[in-house]
Amino acid sequence: MKISLDWINDYVEIKDINIDWLISKFTITTAEIEGVNHIKNDVIIDIDNKSITNRPDLWCHYGIAREISAITGRKLKNIEYIKEDELRYINKKVLNIGIEDKVKCLRYSAIKIGNIKVNMSPKIITNRLLNCGVKPINIIVDIANYVMLDIGQPLHTFDKKNINFIRVSSLVEPIKFKSLDNLERELPKDTLMVWSKEKLLAIAGIIGGDESAVSENTEGIILESATFEGVTIRKTALALGIRTDASARYEKFLDTAITTVAIGRFIKLLQQYQPEIKLETSLYDNIINPVKPINISIEHKYIETYLGNSINKDTVLNILRSLQFEVEEKENIYTIIVPTYRATKDVTCKADIIEEILRLYGYDNIKGIPNKAETVCAIKNPMKEIEYSLKDTLVKKFNFNEVHSYSWYDNNWLKKLGFNYDDTLKIVNSSVNQFDNLRSDISPNILKIIYDNRKNYEEIKVFEIGRIFLMEDGVLTQPKHLTATIYSSKNEEQAYRYTKGICSYLLRTIKDIDAKYIQIKDTNKENCLSINYNSLQLGYIYSISSSTLKLFSSKHVINILDINLELLNDIVNNDIKYESISKYPETYLDFSILTSRDIPYFDIESLVNKFTHQLVIQIKYIDTYLGENVPESMKSTTIRLVIGDSNRTLQVEEINKVKETFINYLNINGLKLR
Repeated sequence: MKISLDWINDYVEIKDINIDWLISKFTITTAEIEGVNHIKNDVIIDIDNKSITNRPDLWCHYGIAREISAITGRKLKNIEYIKEDELRYINKKVLNIGIEDKVKCLRYSAIKIGNIKVNMSPKIITNRLLNCGVKPINIIVDIANYVMLDIGQPLHTFDKKNINFIRVSSLVEPIKFKSLDNLERELPKDTLMVWSKEKLLAIAGIIGGDESAVSENTEGIILESATFEGVTIRKTALALGIRTDASARYEKFLDTAITTVAIGRFIKLLQQYQPEIKLETSLYDNIINPVKPINISIEHKYIETYLGNSINKDTVLNILRSLQFEVEEKENIYTIIVPTYRATKDVTCKADIIEEILRLYGYDNIKGIPNKAETVCAIKNPMKEIEYSLKDTLVKKFNFNEVHSYSWYDNNWLKKLGFNYDDTLKIVNSSVNQFDNLRSDISPNILKIIYDNRKNYEEIKVFEIGRIFLMEDGVLTQPKHLTATIYSSKNEEQAYRYTKGICSYLLRTIKDIDAKYIQIKDTNKENCLSINYNSLQLGYIYSISSSTLKLFSSKHVINILDINLELLNDIVNNDIKYESISKYPETYLDFSILTSRDIPYFDIESLVNKFTHQLVIQIKYIDTYLGENVPESMKSTTIRLVIGDSNRTLQVEEINKVKETFINYLNINGLKLR
C-alpha cells in the first residue's frame, strides 16, 4: 500500500521531521516499510500489506497520520467533513432502500446528489491518486477513490438515472453480471448484491456494474457508503477472482462508524470544486450490526509483570491516550475503552493493550534479564526403563512387533477360544454387553490379533505391554504385564524351548538374574512353566491347548510368555562384575549328561553349579538333545566347563585331572554321561 507523506502532512505536521528517522521508527513500532520513492515534492512510502492485515484502520492516510501522531507526540488534526446531523435533515425526501440480508450487510448509508458535472479532477487530487497507484477517471469517481485512500471507507457512485429503489440481498440462484471492467461473470448463489428493483447495480463491496457507472452524461449520483461482513467479501472475491481496493479493505473488517463520515467527506470535497451541487435527499442510514467499543480493565502491576520491567503510570496513560484510547486510572487499575476502529478483531484483550504500550514505549527500553531456574537431574522411572529395554530387545534381537489392544475382553471371542475367567471385573455402564469385562489376562486379545492375521504370515511374533485388572482381597490392582506370543510352524519342542530361551535372555538383560522354571497345571494352558525367582512368581511360559489351537492351524503351535513387570521392577539388580582377560589360553570340556525327560534343566544346573575346582572358570549350558541314540524317555543335556589359570598355561595332565574329578562328581550325585 502506497502512502503519500505530503498527504499525511494534512493531518499531522511532519515537514521538519527527518524522513529516514520517521521510516525507521514507523517500521519498528507499527508496520514494515518495503520501499521509499521521492516524487517531486512528495515522498511515497510503500507499506507491506501483510504487516497491517489485522489493522484495517491503517489502510488509509488518516489512520497512518493517527499512528505517526502517537509516535512523534504531535497533534492530530481533525477530518474536514459535513457532519451527519447536517445531512439527516436536508429535506423530507429519503432514499427508498431495503436491506434484506442483515447478516452480510452491517450498515448501509446513502444520499442522492444532483446537478453535478462529470469533468476532470483538480491536480491535487489526480496527482495524489497517481502517486498512490490509482488511475484518475473523472471528478466523481476520483473523489470517491480519494476518500477511500483518505479515511479508509470505500464509496460507490451510481448514476441516479432510472434508480428509484435500492435493495441489498443475496442471490437465490446463479446469474450473469457485467461489471465495470467490461467482463461478464457467472455469479454463484448467495453472492451479496446491490439491486435497483430487478436490475443489478453492483457486487456488494467488490465492484460496480457497467450499466450504473458514472459517465460524462451523468447529471446526478447516488452515493453509497456501507459496511459489509468481511468473510463474505473475501469468499466472494476469491470465488470470482476479483480483488479490488474496496474488497481488500472490506475483508479486513471495517469500522461501521465511518460510513457517514465518508459521505460527509465526499460532499465537502465535491462542494469545493462544484459548489452548485444539490443534495436531493436527506441521508439514509441503517445501522444493523455496528462495531462496538470494547472495555478492558488491567492492573498496573499486571503490565509490569508482563513486561518484566517497571513503567511509569503517566507513560502508560500518555501512550494509550495518544492512540485515542479512553483511559481512566483508579487505585492502580486502568479502565480502557478501545475505539471502534481498533475493536474490529484487533485489540480485544489485556495482552493486546500491553502490546500497544510496549511498541510505543520502545522494545529497547525493556532490559533483558536471564531467567533463573534451578536445574535438577530428572528422576528416572525404573519401570519405563524396563519397558523400553524389553521393547528394544524384543524388536531388535527377536524380530517381534508391538501391538496394543483394548483393556476389555470380547466375550464372543472368549467363548470361541474356550477360555473362562472367573476373576474379571464388570464394566457397569458398558453400552455393549459383548465388551463388559475388563481383562485379567492380555493373551486372549493378542490371540485375536494373530487369528485375524494368520493367513498372511507363516510366523507371527507379537507382544504387548499393558495393564490387567484384578481384585485382590477386595482391592483393585492394575499390574503391568508383558505378554509375548509366538505363532510358529516350528517343531513343538523347539518352539517351546525358543520361548523359554527368550525369557531367560530378557531376565538376564534387564535384571541379570536366572529364573527357576517349575512345571504347573492350568486349565487354559499346556506345558505351563511358572517363572520363579527367590520367593517371587514372575509369570508363566505355556502353550495354548490343542483344542484352542484348532481355531488357528493344525500345522502351527502358539507359545506365550507372560511376565509381571511390577514384580520384576521390585527385584534389585545383580551387580555385574568385570575381570581382566587372562593372558594365558583357556580351554573347555563338554559333558553330555543323560537324564530322564521329566527332570527340568534347573535341577541339573543347580547340581552342576555346586561343583567347584580352582581351575574351573565357568560352567554353562550348551544344548539339549532328543533323538537317535538317546532312549525315548531320556534326554541328553550338554554342559561345558571352561577351565584355565590366569598365571600360566595348563598342562594336559591338569586338564585330564579336572575331567576325572567332574566325572566322579557326577557319578556320586547319580548323573550318568551319555
